[in-house]
Amino acid sequence: MLWLWKRHGVLGVPVLLTLLLGLQHALIMVGSIVSPPLAIASGAFNFDPGMTQYLVFTAFITTGIATALQVTRLQIMRTPFFIGTGLLSVVGPTFDILPVVFNYSALRYKSGTCPVANDGTQQPCPEASSCHGGEGFYALCPDTTAPRPLPWGDPNLIGLGFSVFATIVVVESIGAPLMRSASVVMGLAVGCIISGTTGYWSTQQLHDAPGGTFLTVHTFPLSVDGALVLPMIIMFACQAVSCIPDILATAELSGVPIEGTEFNTRIQGGILCDGLGSFFSVLATGLPMVSQAGNNGVIVLTGCASRRTGWAASGFLVLMGIIAKFGAVFASMPPSVLGGMQVFVYSTIAVAGIRVLALIAWTRRDRFVLAVALGIGFMDICQPDWFVSILDYAGENENLVGFEQGVNFAVETPFVIAAIVGCF
Repeated sequence: MLWLWKRHGVLGVPVLLTLLLGLQHALIMVGSIVSPPLAIASGAFNFDPGMTQYLVFTAFITTGIATALQVTRLQIMRTPFFIGTGLLSVVGPTFDILPVVFNYSALRYKSGTCPVANDGTQQPCPEASSCHGGEGFYALCPDTTAPRPLPWGDPNLIGLGFSVFATIVVVESIGAPLMRSASVVMGLAVGCIISGTTGYWSTQQLHDAPGGTFLTVHTFPLSVDGALVLPMIIMFACQAVSCIPDILATAELSGVPIEGTEFNTRIQGGILCDGLGSFFSVLATGLPMVSQAGNNGVIVLTGCASRRTGWAASGFLVLMGIIAKFGAVFASMPPSVLGGMQVFVYSTIAVAGIRVLALIAWTRRDRFVLAVALGIGFMDICQPDWFVSILDYAGENENLVGFEQGVNFAVETPFVIAAIVGCF
């Protein structure tokens, strides 16, 4: 397939082949697209199945639109600046938002701004449900109305999750290059087959899902929460840095220069596209976006990095979001199946950070800064509420309460406090 790249370059590839390659890129991205919204819906705010489906729909649509903008590469009139990389580099929901969301949801439930039932079960917020220690409707997992409800931590549920994780490991170990690029999707497929044949699936959500949907079908109240300002600033600064290696890898595989003015403009355009994509996505009730390199395996295998392929992939992703039944499949999956996938995905995030550290020409000062930052960050992970008693204002001044919550939130979010300590 390498002859296609040499003959047609970044832009031109026959139409039928463009569609086939675009579908491959779209399918490779499925795992990274659905993981963040599913984690937030089920693990942070405990949304109901309908809202979970909507978040998945939105993630597909916003990813398709942002990826199309990234691939197109537009120059801002009368400036040397660009929007997009002009490469087959995809843009998808960022995993960096997850620790912020999890800590923020815990803060809201603790402060009472998210509802908690009399038995202590966390309710959907805003307007979430947990079978871990729940009672009544959530006495069993995922709830008592599921086809095969079981207690939290039941070996059968753990086995479902392990089947997904083990499949990913096997595919990554002995699979062909294309299979390894789709290891997460294949793991989900195996988990779905096992859970479906053993009676853990409920098709009610698939039947209830509409034939089609689009952005802003559901809306959330717009507001500015001071507790999120500092963590979000740090998160976006981390995103701007973390996307550079991904763009570099895609540029190298695409056969374009990876240094000099042209490459610098691609980095600038990619970061700006991430920012604009995030701005559009959150206005459309989606998640922040960031450049990713998860599709590079397909580029390696096919030898084709045509922008037409990127546009085709974008079109397929938008269609996957509009066709509501597709997103309903992921919302209907047993939580144990999703959990097995998320264990692997979250591990890859940690490994990606270690990889960035491996690129540093270490000095004694670098080791000292990292040791201090990691020490505080790991302290947060091991004992998240260590700072609670230090700022413990219980007065009636709402502004002071908001300030206290913001400081506590920043201190109790591991990567945020580690970034602050490392910088200062």
